[in-house]
Amino acid sequence: MEKPLFNDLELIMEGIESISISSLAQVNIELTIKIARLLELDCTFHNSSEIDTSSERSQRLLDLIRAFGGLSYFSPEGAREYLERDGILQEEGIDIVYQEYEPLKYRQYRSDQWHSHLSIVDVIANIGLEETKHYIRRGFNGL
Repeated sequence: MEKPLFNDLELIMEGIESISISSLAQVNIELTIKIARLLELDCTFHNSSEIDTSSERSQRLLDLIRAFGGLSYFSPEGAREYLERDGILQEEGIDIVYQEYEPLKYRQYRSDQWHSHLSIVDVIANIGLEETKHYIRRGFNGL
């Protein structure tokens, strides 16, 4: 079986098995950081548990936003109802930007139809790391 971009996926998984992982969340964190580095994304990661807050839901979001001096919150569309009902972020002048986007199409290996909203791992598996870097930049330029 031909696996043209398997080496790029191996780069993602390389070293993960040697990390002491105690939860699925930790696997997700490690993979996210590794993929961001491989894609040469300029970003900093923090665990919310590092921030001193015992609040919940919208108040917790506000505490986290304030901890980093933020003025905006990029929210998944699915959180709109509770964020607007709580109203805490709006009352504090935090601009909420709901993420409504349609991903750019990319070539999907061995597929005759487009499957959208899949993982970044699917993008890398289908077009490789180098082309994924360009794919991401095209998407951000379209915002």
